[in-house]
Amino acid sequence: NYNHIHLMVVLIGERPEEVTDMDRSVEAEVVAATFDDPVRDQVRVAEMALARAKRLVESDRDVVILLDGITRLTRAYNLTVPPSGRTLSGGIDPAALYPPKRFFGAARKIEEGGSLTIIATCLVETGSR
Repeated sequence: NYNHIHLMVVLIGERPEEVTDMDRSVEAEVVAATFDDPVRDQVRVAEMALARAKRLVESDRDVVILLDGITRLTRAYNLTVPPSGRTLSGGIDPAALYPPKRFFGAARKIEEGGSLTIIATCLVETGSR
C-alpha cells in the first residue's frame, strides 16, 4: 500500500543465518553486522545506515528504518565509547546511552523533503542488573 516508502532493515548483532533469511524474505534494503563482527563494525554499520537514510530523506524520500535491536546497539556503544567512570544497572556506561538517543533523534519530517521513521526492537527481562 505504501510503495513510495523506502524500507531499511538494520540488523545489529544477529546470527548470520538470520541476516540471510531476512535478506531473502523481505522486500527491503537489509543492512547488517552480525554478532561475530567487531563491535566497532556493528556501530559503524548502524551509523552508515542512518547516514544513508538521512540522504534519502534529503532527496524527498520517505524512509522507515526497522532496527533490530537497540539493546545490542547500545551494548556495542558501551564497548566503544570512552568510559565516563560511572556504571548504570546492567553494566552500561551512561556515555553509551547518548549515541542511541541521537540515533532515534534523527527521526523527523523535513519541510521541503521526505521523512524518517525509526522503529526498533528492545530486549527486556534479560537478567542483566
